Amino acid sequence: MAFEAISPSIPPIVAAGPALFGYVHENGRVIGFPLENIKGSCPLIQDLRACGIALGKPHELGLFHGNPVQSSCYQSRGESARL
Repeated sequence: MAFEAISPSIPPIVAAGPALFGYVHENGRVIGFPLENIKGSCPLIQDLRACGIALGKPHELGLFHGNPVQSSCYQSRGESARL
């Protein structure tokens, strides 16, 4: 098993989700990827606008995935929502 880090000089394309630190691979196959730990809680109805903004970031790049649900978005109080 090996870990391959992603260069910090590469800027994140979409800052709507957790930072990707690298890949864990074994025999040439990716078996995991460590992500940034996001502290927060599931959003409330008053956080709908912040979640819409966060969801719009990947959509601007043409990235779409499934059906957005409340548990897919985390709201850090005083910060923007993250997917």
